[in-house]
Amino acid sequence: SAAPTADRVRDHVGSGDHAAAAPHEAPPPTLRRAPDGITVPASLAAAASGAAAEVTHRHAPPRPPAAVRPGTIRISVVPWGKVWLDGRYLGRAPLRRSVSPGRHVIGAGRASTPTVERIVHVARGRARSIEIELP
Repeated sequence: SAAPTADRVRDHVGSGDHAAAAPHEAPPPTLRRAPDGITVPASLAAAASGAAAEVTHRHAPPRPPAAVRPGTIRISVVPWGKVWLDGRYLGRAPLRRSVSPGRHVIGAGRASTPTVERIVHVARGRARSIEIELP
């Protein structure tokens, strides 16, 4: 049989057109030829040449600015207990949750309702650790 031609090989592995790729496959990165003749991703070629390169990820959402980033609360109860956040039962301590920036009421207890409550303020993009001691 005859050796495959360049056209046959290109048709077999794909024409390089992103629209031809399956919807679940990520498109290949943009490639550039570096000065030494090696083909590398464009972001690396720009970085190697000293040019500023902005690397973007097509499938990962950009990180939100601090103004809209949630805060984090880490809650522990001594010696042990259940935890409520803003009146909603979360489970047994210790636990960690992302919360909107601002004022929150943390409750702790061992029965079906909190017996101790603390008010905490969480700054956007920051973490707070709260330890509640139960009698």
